[in-house]
Formats: sequence, C-alpha cells, structure tokens
Amino acid sequence: MVRLEEGKYIIGFDDGYQLGKTADHIFDNGIHRLGATEPTLKEHSLFYDGEYFKVGEGRAAIMEDKVSDDDARLRTMAAAAMELGGAGIHKAEVVLAVGLPFSNYGRDKPKLIDYYKL
Repeated sequence: MVRLEEGKYIIGFDDGYQLGKTADHIFDNGIHRLGATEPTLKEHSLFYDGEYFKVGEGRAAIMEDKVSDDDARLRTMAAAAMELGGAGIHKAEVVLAVGLPFSNYGRDKPKLIDYYKL
C-alpha cells in the first residue's frame, strides 16, 4: 500500500485463481454468501450491499472471465480492508492497482475498468 496524500492510498491486489495477494496479506480466494445472516465471527467477513460474505475460506472455481460475477469485486474489497485495517486506517479513498495476464490485456482491459467502477 502506498500513501498518495492524506486519506488516499494505492493498493495493489493480485486476484489469483487460488490465492489473493496484497503487499502484506495472502488469503484463500473462496467467497461464501451468507445473505442476511450475520456471521458469529467477524474475522474474514464482509458486509456489502445488504449481505454478509465469508472471504478467504476455500478456493474459488476457475472461470473463463473473472468479472462475470461479483466475487472478484468482493475479494478486492476484502483485500483493501485487510491492507487498510493492518495499517490502522478506517476511512480512505482507494486507487486500485489490479491487472490482467499479458495475453488477455487488450481483450479484457475495458471490461476490467468498467467492472471496478463503483
């Protein structure tokens, strides 16, 4: 994680097929939707768009296109939360540094940019 200015950070994230990796964290990339059921243990959980998710348990299915569902977005949010939380930061503007395999770059770049616009 790189601090740009007060409250603004660059976070790099490699959303691999088995592991999610940031500068300071590595976790299994499985996502499990819990729905409205609040998890007993908050560790490795995410609340987004009215639903709870467990992140980092198990392995995600290999898909042709990672941006065809919300799972990559959820893993990315969890990775950003891990980086920020590890630094004691509770509120930030985040600039993502995510990428694609070189062989897919030209084909998938516009889809990836659109996918991460929130």
